[in-house]
Amino acid sequence: MTDEQILKIIDALLNATFLDNWYFYLILFSVSLLGGLAGAYIKSYGSVIAKYTAIEKGINAIRLQAETTEIARFTAIEKSLGIIKEQAETTALANYTAIEKSLDTIKKQAELSEKAKYTAIEESLDTIKKQIKVTTETSEGIKQTLAHDNWRKKELETLKRNKLEDYCHLILKIKYDLVNEMRSCLYDENLEFDSNIVDKAALLQSLYLPEIFDQHRAFSKTAYDFQTWIYNGQAKKHRGGQEWPDSDYISQMHDLLMALHIPQTTLLKTVNKLASEINL
Repeated sequence: MTDEQILKIIDALLNATFLDNWYFYLILFSVSLLGGLAGAYIKSYGSVIAKYTAIEKGINAIRLQAETTEIARFTAIEKSLGIIKEQAETTALANYTAIEKSLDTIKKQAELSEKAKYTAIEESLDTIKKQIKVTTETSEGIKQTLAHDNWRKKELETLKRNKLEDYCHLILKIKYDLVNEMRSCLYDENLEFDSNIVDKAALLQSLYLPEIFDQHRAFSKTAYDFQTWIYNGQAKKHRGGQEWPDSDYISQMHDLLMALHIPQTTLLKTVNKLASEINL
């Protein structure tokens, strides 16, 4: 309702003409009311349209920002992925290079280790060969030495057995030769005897039979005593002046033979024991 219409209504009320034209004013009021409502509706509709438009613009702006943000994010992600990919490739390449270097180092170390092992084994084999050679030479030397020692031992045993046999013959023959020597020297009988038989027995014992030294010395002393008795009697005979040998002198022979018999028996027992040891 306009200001002009409002003024007309006020004049009608003041002039008391309002009641006469109430129907007209009623229609006029209704029309004004409808016009206000229509204006308010149009104004409200315009406001709604403006709000919708603003909302649509806001949504479009938000959508545009979201798209821009998503694009920026996608671009950033793509760049990040590219950087990560490059870093991964660089890292993988570095790792591969490091692994390859490590493998080369390990391979070289293994080759050096194998070479060192081979060299050590070769040196050990050379050492073993030398040791085997030395051991073989030593063994051969020992074998030769043992063989020589065995041969020498056998030769010595054979020689000793032979010399022991010769010695026994002399010991058993000494008494017989001493008696023959006594009869030849004192009674002028032509008998065979060996005046050096005691010395020969002493020589064999000294060179080959050192084990029976004590027994031989006891026996040879009685044999030399017997020979001394013979030589003393022979000297008296050559001086002459009486019948020689007399009975007193000859009677001493029995004691000398008995003195010779005891150490001879002991000596022969020792010789038999030694022969048993040699023949084992």
